[in-house]
Amino acid sequence: MIAKYEITLDNKIVEQAEKIYNHLGIDLAAAIRMFLVKTIRVQGLPFDLTLNSNEPYQAFEAARAAIEISKHAEKKGISDMPLEEINRIIAETRKEAKARRARQVQQSTVER
Repeated sequence: MIAKYEITLDNKIVEQAEKIYNHLGIDLAAAIRMFLVKTIRVQGLPFDLTLNSNEPYQAFEAARAAIEISKHAEKKGISDMPLEEINRIIAETRKEAKARRARQVQQSTVER
């Protein structure tokens, strides 16, 4: 089955794109089909989103990290842990790390 879509595009954009695609030996319709196939293959936009040319957009990476963290939490059986408990564990871990650093400083001072 073939679907037909009608879209409105700026003539200048179409002309510039067609010029590039002609140099590549493909037409605009082929380029659009390639874009759609690549979208399916990568399960998203087939290019990086950026806020400007110097700063890559980090939302996709943050979402991917959140998904990985969620999967890890499910594997460890802690996905339903309440926020208060998570914060308590973080506070305890930080307190232990601070005490450990203090002991290390104290030991290095005694050794001198």
